[in-house]
Amino acid sequence: MIVTKIEKVLTSSPKTASSPLRALLQELEEMEGGQEFEEVRHRLRREAWKFLENLHQSRNSILREDWLRLADYNLRKVKEELLRLKEVLARTEVRSTRFDPTKLLKEIRQEGAMSEATWLMLANHPDLRKCHSREVRTALARLSSLLQELRRVRNG
Repeated sequence: MIVTKIEKVLTSSPKTASSPLRALLQELEEMEGGQEFEEVRHRLRREAWKFLENLHQSRNSILREDWLRLADYNLRKVKEELLRLKEVLARTEVRSTRFDPTKLLKEIRQEGAMSEATWLMLANHPDLRKCHSREVRTALARLSSLLQELRRVRNG
């Protein structure tokens, strides 16, 4: 759940926040909401990028302590945005855009709109369950609407 991931980052130190923050950002990318949610998410991504960049710089620099102080400062900014995000999530409706492309492809195959060979190739593709980019979702949404149109035409 998203609130659990937010709490995990809120209780993290600069040294332990990187991994939970990345997981949270990934989950947030799979959600959509109103303008307020989008604004908070944008600010959170910006502050998180600054934090992660400063943390990365601290690993290979003679100015390690300075980079860590900057990372700590940026993590505090991230936590401020996370508190705003919690407020937005409590007030507004935010929905997940995560879906399973395999289910859609099965429907397309069952409707006879895809050959068995194509189905086998797609079903065995190792990256099928990882396709969460907006372009892939848009293409699959188009396929879904074409499938609905095919059903409508077949049913008269």
